[in-house]
Amino acid sequence: MTAGVPILTNIISGWRLLVEIAWGADLTADPVSWTWEDITTDVLQDNGSGVTITVGRGNGAQFAQPANCSIRLKNQNGAYTPASAVSFNYPFVRLGTPVRVSVSLNGGSAWSVRFQGEASSWSPAWDAQGKKAYVVLIASGSTRRLGSGSKPLRSPLTRAILATTATTLHQYWPLEDGTAATGAASVVGGPEMTTSGTVQFGSFNASSAALTLSPGVTYGTDLLPQLNSGGELTATFPAGSSSSWTVQFTNYCDVFTATGTTVTVAEWLCPGSTYPRWTFISDSDPAHLAVDATRVVVYNTAGAATTVCSFPGIAVLAEIRIDAAQSGSNIDVTLGMITYLGESFTDSGALSSATLAGVNTMTINPDETSIDADYAIGHVRIWDGNSAPDFQTGAATTSAWTSYKGEAVDDRLSRLCDEEGVDISITGSAPEPMGPQGIDTFFNLLRECESTNVGFLFDGLTSGLTYTCRSALYSQDPQLTIDANSGHVPATPGPLPALDDQRLVNRMTVTNANGSSVVFEDADGPFGTAAIGVFDNRVTVNASNNTSLGGIARWLVHIGTTAGMRYPQIPLDLAAAPELASSWVDMVPTDSIALTNVGEKLSQHPGEGVSLLGEGWTEFIASRQWRAAINSSNYRPWEVFKIGDSRLGRIQTGGSTVRSFATSTSTSIAVDNSSAGWSTAGLPFDVDIEGEQITVTAISGSTTPQTLTVTRSVNRVVKDHNTGAVVELWKPGVIAL
Repeated sequence: MTAGVPILTNIISGWRLLVEIAWGADLTADPVSWTWEDITTDVLQDNGSGVTITVGRGNGAQFAQPANCSIRLKNQNGAYTPASAVSFNYPFVRLGTPVRVSVSLNGGSAWSVRFQGEASSWSPAWDAQGKKAYVVLIASGSTRRLGSGSKPLRSPLTRAILATTATTLHQYWPLEDGTAATGAASVVGGPEMTTSGTVQFGSFNASSAALTLSPGVTYGTDLLPQLNSGGELTATFPAGSSSSWTVQFTNYCDVFTATGTTVTVAEWLCPGSTYPRWTFISDSDPAHLAVDATRVVVYNTAGAATTVCSFPGIAVLAEIRIDAAQSGSNIDVTLGMITYLGESFTDSGALSSATLAGVNTMTINPDETSIDADYAIGHVRIWDGNSAPDFQTGAATTSAWTSYKGEAVDDRLSRLCDEEGVDISITGSAPEPMGPQGIDTFFNLLRECESTNVGFLFDGLTSGLTYTCRSALYSQDPQLTIDANSGHVPATPGPLPALDDQRLVNRMTVTNANGSSVVFEDADGPFGTAAIGVFDNRVTVNASNNTSLGGIARWLVHIGTTAGMRYPQIPLDLAAAPELASSWVDMVPTDSIALTNVGEKLSQHPGEGVSLLGEGWTEFIASRQWRAAINSSNYRPWEVFKIGDSRLGRIQTGGSTVRSFATSTSTSIAVDNSSAGWSTAGLPFDVDIEGEQITVTAISGSTTPQTLTVTRSVNRVVKDHNTGAVVELWKPGVIAL
């Protein structure tokens, strides 16, 4: 049986519409595993009913809204009534059910997805007589759900630790609890750490404290508890592995100034072991730096102490790990530390004739020591086995320990989506290094990537997200060519242009997440502040360094001041222009559109051809209709310098004007140049003189004056040009950001 139903059979054969639902799909599983059911025969397609789809950015919107699909379904048998036990789809008529709409142009041999999303509304309805029952199904792209929450994600370090699968995480306390906390919560289902003494939750900012030691370093943790007034944290829990375990924590102690200050940073108990008490000790006495300032000291059942591992490094802003493993009749022990500078210290030892046992109690600052410096511990974890990763591996490493500072935009998008189980398709590359990942909602972090790269994030064409990098927007060949002379464009409603200020920006402030900002202003251009006043805007990005802010601001002003009218919507009727269907079904938001021969159709239209960026659309598909209204913007800002392209690869000359009066039929025009003359390389190329597009085929002279041999009637504007008229490139080359 052929899937879907035929559409536009009065125009062409072989076109089909397919509407599918994945009843009972596990949204946490790979979408490839979902089973889709064809429900197209239940889609109402009369009296204006059909399938209405909206994807991408709306008219003039800065960001794409969640994609949307509206369908009316026959419901005489109650199959689509939510919570109805008599429905044969029960209990799967529910929110979040995957919905997919596809079209085929070859009788069902191949399908193009026009929408994919999740049911966000099921609304039963009836006609005026109450006889004809139907359900209005509304499905939305994944960003509706992903953007609905306001709870920030956990810190980068917490997320990385929880995502580790190489070994078993037995106990974990991030210690990122808020200021009102009375204990430290476990994130793996264990008991909370109780307090003794003065524990100031949510009061220590590791990144701010680090400024005195390592300027510019941001640590991947939320605020931690201050323990410098003698606070203690402790928890008892069922013991884990007795054959091998790893204790890890991040030590945010600053350098103690009091001579001889010694702190038992952590103590953990292993009942049943030959050495039931283990401690990690940090000593900042300068006299000890050459010997054993940092050490693991263990105590036997009689209370006698043994230093099993030690090294001279001070445990300041460092990742600490202690590995213990039963090895025959001995216990092998390794102490490791990697500091905020990426310095590595390690020492190994063995406890002879000893038996290991599992850890069942962990205590931080067990002696309730008060010190004269910042003292905070974070991310205390106990692993079964010794395969736990080191989350601090080096000073320059992009990792969770440093909040992924320096991570490329596209890498961050991929990682965030992978962590959240969200599929994302990325077109192009976005290598810009980002600043530290802050603690924010998942969707806000994605938008931060989009703003930093000046790219385009949207949904509705896959089960997840689609991102077009800025690099993929440059100098595209048109995906869709709409020829007004071939009946592709109706006069009413037609592609109505508008010269308005909706997207006009001639002064842009770009603020970095670290608080720095840069302002760029176009003062003297045709849309500059001196010509039409100030049109100000601002955007916040998260760049690794502030030197990139100026380039972002300049590019956004370039987009906001490029000459040309805006075409808010381009109508497309595939019943009238079926030859466009193959290009249309492959189009995605961010593809370019060529609108040609408009002047031939509408003589008052300014110019012959228009280059547009398709940003989104509303599409309607029914048995006898298939039409769309495309939201677009001027594509000219994205036509950037390309080596070997004479028309886009020329840089504007400065101060070129007509030397003497030239008639509308002149085939040579003398010009004066205030700086370097027009280059003879890459001929022919087009110039703009008072709105007339003129092709230059030859040039005599090298500086000023020069004589341009030209071809006229390139566009519909042909006229006389007076002495002093400005001569510019028709489409000057732009250096990409």
